[in-house]
Order: sequence, then C-alpha cells, then structure tokens
Amino acid sequence: MLYGQQARAPQPGAIERTNPASLETFQIPSNGALLNAFVYVASGAGPHPAVVLLHGFPGNERNLDLAQDMRRAGWDVLYFDYRGSWGSPGDFSFSHAIEDTAAAIAFLREPSMAGRLRLDSSRVVLLGHSMGGFMAV
Repeated sequence: MLYGQQARAPQPGAIERTNPASLETFQIPSNGALLNAFVYVASGAGPHPAVVLLHGFPGNERNLDLAQDMRRAGWDVLYFDYRGSWGSPGDFSFSHAIEDTAAAIAFLREPSMAGRLRLDSSRVVLLGHSMGGFMAV
C-alpha cells in the first residue's frame, strides 16, 4: 500500500490469500477409541470462535451445510463421529456419545490447537441437532 492510500475492506466472497479457509482432519482419542473428526477452519488470521457441531442419531444427516455457513461467518467448526458411527471404531451408545463429546471439547481446547486452527479456545460453543442437542446439554 502506498502512503496516503486507505486500506480496503475485504469484499464479500473475496479469497483470503494469507490465511485461507481450510480443512484439517484428525482422530480424537476417546476412552481407547480414535474418533474420525475434522475442522472447517475459517479464513482470516483469527483467533476465531469455535463450534463443536454434534450430529443427531446416526443416520443420514450430518448438518455439514450448516458447518460451511458457520465457517463463512468466521467460526471454526469441529465435526466428529461418535464411537460406532460413520466409521469411528467402537460401540455406539448414548453414554459413549457423552464421553466422546467431552473428549472432542478437550481436544479442541488443547493449546496446540489454538495456533494450528487459528482459534480462541476460550470461545467454544456446542451446537447439536436432535440427539446432538441432547449431547450439547
């Protein structure tokens, strides 16, 4: 930028070149199992608030359209599969899903995640659909 020029505000839909939106994949340890997980990382330097997106009873709906919208709004979004659902090993049960939710939150709050995901680990919210709503409570 030249002296005297004003910085331009980012345009909606503009591509962030320095810190673009991305996808990070993980396996989250939970009581001896490794849960399949990923984070939609928002564009920009951050730190970004984060959402743990909790899906409903294993079936067809994962609510990933909502995850994309939240990322576009500047939030990092952690999605994971409970034990015994959608390829995560172990036995599915409500009690395991509660433990898995706690493990996912702890994983997201690990200090190493703040830098890697450009997130603010003090601003984490839970959002769930159907059974995921129960897990959030």
